[in-house]
Amino acid sequence: MDVEILKEIGLHESEIKVYLSLLKLKETTVTKITQDNGLHRTHIYDILEKLLAKGMVGYVIKNNVKYFSAANPSRLFNFFKEKEERLTNTIIELEKYQQNNENNPVNVELYKGIEGFKTIINDLIKDGNDYYLFGKLEFEEIVPFYVIKAIKEIEERGIKETAIIEEGSDLIKIKNGKYRWLSKKYLLPNTTVIYGNKVGQFIWEKPYYAILIKSKDVANSYKTQFDLLWEKAQEKL
Repeated sequence: MDVEILKEIGLHESEIKVYLSLLKLKETTVTKITQDNGLHRTHIYDILEKLLAKGMVGYVIKNNVKYFSAANPSRLFNFFKEKEERLTNTIIELEKYQQNNENNPVNVELYKGIEGFKTIINDLIKDGNDYYLFGKLEFEEIVPFYVIKAIKEIEERGIKETAIIEEGSDLIKIKNGKYRWLSKKYLLPNTTVIYGNKVGQFIWEKPYYAILIKSKDVANSYKTQFDLLWEKAQEKL
């Protein structure tokens, strides 16, 4: 496998080692990552922080222990699109490590930093399903240029947006989208998006956090909540 391309897109050798370990080990602890690649435990914590900031790693806490997992390898495209052809071949090999990961009934990924938001939106676009969004919106204020680009891609792919927006908020509407407004007392101060069998949540307090839940049951539960709020919401204020 050509790991040199990973260095060219800005990953250090130690970051590559940790990322490969996570792809092989699936959801795992720092101790097992150390055993897999031989890097010092303290050094691995620093590397994981950097990968979290890049949106390439997430974690979940179980019994006060952090379990880390790798983001989908397609995340690498955002770092160096000029190398897309070589990177595609690398990603195909990386995804072999992750083939069985989708068998888990519930998978939770936590991203730190605004890149995590981009990771989930890119996944939404790639997924191609119509989506449902509700809550307080901060997208356009924090990453305005990215939002404009994402909306263009969503429209080009014919993906439909149905959204419940906090009363008094404004947003860039998507062609053929459906929108209603609701008092903030009914909405959490974060954003929830439902697409396919996935639920994304965005927490708009610095350094910003994004949570991606992969579960059919969880997605259906959130969709039921969305439908109830939709009935209460108004088309015009």
